[in-house]
Amino acid sequence: KRLVSHWRLDEASGDAKDSIGTNHLTDTATVTNGPGKVGGGRKFTSANSEYFTVADNASLSVSHTEFLVDAWVRLDSKPTNDMTIVAKWTTTGNQRSFKLIWEDVLDRFQLIVSPDGTATDNLTVTANTFGAPSIGDWNHITAWLDQDALKIYIRVNAGAADSTANTTGIFDGTAAFTIGANTTTDYWNGMIDEVRFGKFVPTTQLIDAWYNEGLGAPLSSNLENFVWLCEVWMESSDAEGIYDTLLPDWFWKIERT
Repeated sequence: KRLVSHWRLDEASGDAKDSIGTNHLTDTATVTNGPGKVGGGRKFTSANSEYFTVADNASLSVSHTEFLVDAWVRLDSKPTNDMTIVAKWTTTGNQRSFKLIWEDVLDRFQLIVSPDGTATDNLTVTANTFGAPSIGDWNHITAWLDQDALKIYIRVNAGAADSTANTTGIFDGTAAFTIGANTTTDYWNGMIDEVRFGKFVPTTQLIDAWYNEGLGAPLSSNLENFVWLCEVWMESSDAEGIYDTLLPDWFWKIERT
């Protein structure tokens, strides 16, 4: 259970650095930048087929594990096709695992997971509680798989979460991990900022903290909180619980045994 990667997307140009791990993303087709929700963000132009990618590896594996994806996004248009925020999904060789998208027909954010990598029997949770996003507005999205609850969830702007039953798990495919595209299609048109990928079920408090960070409430990283967190951590196997509302990125770099 851990936060695997955090891409702040503050770079002016070029590749996107993983601030806590080694999953640095390669820039494809020159993703530009602009004002984000927390510092800078990266601007994707779908007409230019822009996206970020990193090859499949063990840290991004979703086999037999819960996982989460979290991001701030802004749509600059609503085309007549889906647009991808984060994905590990390719139709080549049936290597579909998951994708977080804006879906054009319903005009909703969705998390889609595949139990076997094929195009059939995919499971979808749709952010119907939030509804249709507006062009030009920033939205905070958290989506996750809870293995114990046997459900997938999506929550937008710290509102109520939508869920769908998932008793079949998720396929551990070999597709690259991408931001801004579904391998080489469904390109994002707009801004993306503060993308996180982890292998745990997020608490309501943690999602709220990440959302509030985008509203200008910084996560605490002072020494007093850190000492207190260490004491809690030593007494609990759930280091991803409520206490994560206070954890800075460097805390996640500590190797856990």
